[in-house]
Amino acid sequence: MSRTAGADGHEKNSGSLFEARAPTGASRELDVTFAKFLKHERLRGSGLFAGFETMRAITYSSSAGFIRDLFEELRDIEVIFGSDVSVTGDIARLMAAQQAGLEAIRGEFGRAGKQLADLLEQKRLRLLYARYTVHRKMFLLEGGRPPQCDPWFG
Repeated sequence: MSRTAGADGHEKNSGSLFEARAPTGASRELDVTFAKFLKHERLRGSGLFAGFETMRAITYSSSAGFIRDLFEELRDIEVIFGSDVSVTGDIARLMAAQQAGLEAIRGEFGRAGKQLADLLEQKRLRLLYARYTVHRKMFLLEGGRPPQCDPWFG
């Protein structure tokens, strides 16, 4: 906790979240998750997703074939790509950019692209982008029996 001099010359607390007595209005609790490394193991990629139904991911890039192959195990996939590309303007420009992207996926990625375009139209696949570059990988897997949620970071 840092201290600063107030207008009256007396010291004031900074209001740190980590001080023993929380300042007025900041007495809320924080959720903290503790994790530990259990083991290292080499596994086949497809087996990692078995038993889950949905994947939400943040990544910089991924191949069309990899995403298509995940649908052998998963029902729904949402991917946010970290990208500094930005489309601005009115709604017509945004819709035109979305349609152009769908046609590029369908035409440039061969059979995998055609399957991904179909999955996009079925709303089983959602592809989004952030307005800044993201080089980390994060996967959130959900569903299964019993219902579970598993976060992965890379």
